[in-house]
Amino acid sequence: MATEIPKSRTIILTVMTAIFFITTAVLYIFLNAERSKRESVEKQLAQTIQAKETVEKDLEETIKVKVSLETQLKDLEIKIQDISKELTDEKRAKEDALGKLNKAETEMGGLRTQLDSEKRSKLVLTTEKAKLSDELGNVKKNYDSIKLQLEQLKRAKDALEAKVSEMLVKQRAELEKIVVTPKDIEGKILVVNKEFGFVVVNIGEKDGMKVGTVLEIYRDNKQIGRVQVDKVYPAMSGASILPETKGALKENDIVKPI
Repeated sequence: MATEIPKSRTIILTVMTAIFFITTAVLYIFLNAERSKRESVEKQLAQTIQAKETVEKDLEETIKVKVSLETQLKDLEIKIQDISKELTDEKRAKEDALGKLNKAETEMGGLRTQLDSEKRSKLVLTTEKAKLSDELGNVKKNYDSIKLQLEQLKRAKDALEAKVSEMLVKQRAELEKIVVTPKDIEGKILVVNKEFGFVVVNIGEKDGMKVGTVLEIYRDNKQIGRVQVDKVYPAMSGASILPETKGALKENDIVKPI
């Protein structure tokens, strides 16, 4: 009996020891499991916190980017409005410029037409001027020629009048003795100037000749023309040949007052 008690104690002690070891092992395993689980949880928590911080940081950056983008968007909207206004102004300015350009082109067309007309007028005037210059040159030449001819004629006329006066002086004594009326007067042509269409006759103031007297010209008792006295001297007269005179007058043709 005494031997069974220690044996029982030994068994109990063994059992308790086994239980202790088992419990310890279980507890150790449990604690290890809990520690591993806790470490895993802590690790996950740390990762979560880090992820949260990262997300918060990213969110903060995103917010900053959003604010920046919103600011840029507002700036862009303002710029777009400004550009739209500028485009509108430029369009209006372009339309105004086009209107002015069209007007300028129209005016330019009118000016070009006017210029062409003025050029044509200038060309015509230049041509007319050249023509008039030529005509003026010809007129001057003709004037100089006529002037020279008149001077020559004057000298010839003066010489002729002197000659006729000298010729008539010799006849004056005899003519003064004869008293006749103008209608009874009969004279003759002393000189004929065909170039200037006048004659000098041997009847003058003493014979009753006056400026404007018309004389008939006879040859072989036939009337061949008329002259009109335009200058009267004492013993002779100068007369212009009238248009109705036919044929050439000659010296010694007979003249009679009408």
